Amino acid sequence: MPVFYYLEGKEKRGPYSIDELQTKPVTADSFIWYDRLQGWTRLEDVPEVYRYFKNQPNTASLLTMAEKIAPPPIDQITTALPKAATIATTQKKATGNFAKQLFDEYRFAIYWCLSHVVILLLSYKEVYFFNNTGTPRTDKFWPFVKFTDPYFMPDDVKTYSKFNGFFTQYDWTEFSFYTGLAFFIVLLSLAYRKTK
Repeated sequence: MPVFYYLEGKEKRGPYSIDELQTKPVTADSFIWYDRLQGWTRLEDVPEVYRYFKNQPNTASLLTMAEKIAPPPIDQITTALPKAATIATTQKKATGNFAKQLFDEYRFAIYWCLSHVVILLLSYKEVYFFNNTGTPRTDKFWPFVKFTDPYFMPDDVKTYSKFNGFFTQYDWTEFSFYTGLAFFIVLLSLAYRKTK
């Protein structure tokens, strides 16, 4: 088995076996010698020995590697900073992702409110099945209402029913209540998420 020596500054260290040498502060730039070399040689220039150190870097070799990967000079900081347009694009993407996430989580509430907007508009129009009269009544709270009214024909004792529409008594009161309920549930959900 060959024995190895290495230089630490101007001091010669050794002899060591290959296993002992691996425990020493030897780096790729350290100079080593053993009987098959003619003179002191950098470790990384001796592949048959250097292969033992590639997979088992010691602390000193790690420090040497870190020194080789030096940070850029201070005067290059401005070139490394992202441009304002890049920052704006990143913020826009983040905002877009947040809006998409918000829509995905509360899509039911959004659809609920949009449907009530449509219902409110149709309740003020004279549309069959929605409101035949064209003006919402306000005497009862929807949907706890009668959707039909009785009426009689002249010279006839039979009672007939007239369908007024599903939203004949739906007005701003109901709209405020149902959309406000959706907003309240969303706010509760957001508050619960912050507490987690």
